[in-house]
Amino acid sequence: MYESIKRTLDLLDSKISSDDLLEGARHSRFLRECKQRRGFPEAIQSGMLKQGPKAKVAHNKRGPVSDERRADMHAKVLEVNRRRVAGMSRRAACREVQIGEQMYADWANRLNIKREHLCKKSGPKKTANLAHMREKVQAINTMRLNGVDARQAAADMGVPYDTYYSWAVALNMRIKTLSPKK
Repeated sequence: MYESIKRTLDLLDSKISSDDLLEGARHSRFLRECKQRRGFPEAIQSGMLKQGPKAKVAHNKRGPVSDERRADMHAKVLEVNRRRVAGMSRRAACREVQIGEQMYADWANRLNIKREHLCKKSGPKKTANLAHMREKVQAINTMRLNGVDARQAAADMGVPYDTYYSWAVALNMRIKTLSPKK
């Protein structure tokens, strides 16, 4: 306790710099509280404390990326993209290439490479043949024009009605038939 009071008196007599105070505050609860609550910035402004030179803060930023490193980054991003197009998840592809998922995203952005992936609807199991879709929609539309109900026509062709409807919208082959008035 006596040491803390002595340091405080030295501080008030301007015998201690702010850097010394910060060093002392690490070891003294009393000085930490003085710094936090008792007007440390005001003491500097009034001249009671001497402002020491500001310490330089080390930054984690590195210099420019070398051509070898850039080529390695490019190769790894393209390898992850290749695996993702083949049907792998991002996590699994990054794990196999031995880079983090965030690093993959950062590198792709830095190198202006589009991040490839499979859409939920365009996965290998859900991809439908456009010609097959067009044939089914045309057949159902023909049946509808002959007076068959849309749901019944789709069922006769072995296609769920909702699937038929979404295919017809996607292919811009939707027809509107007028129901006869009763």
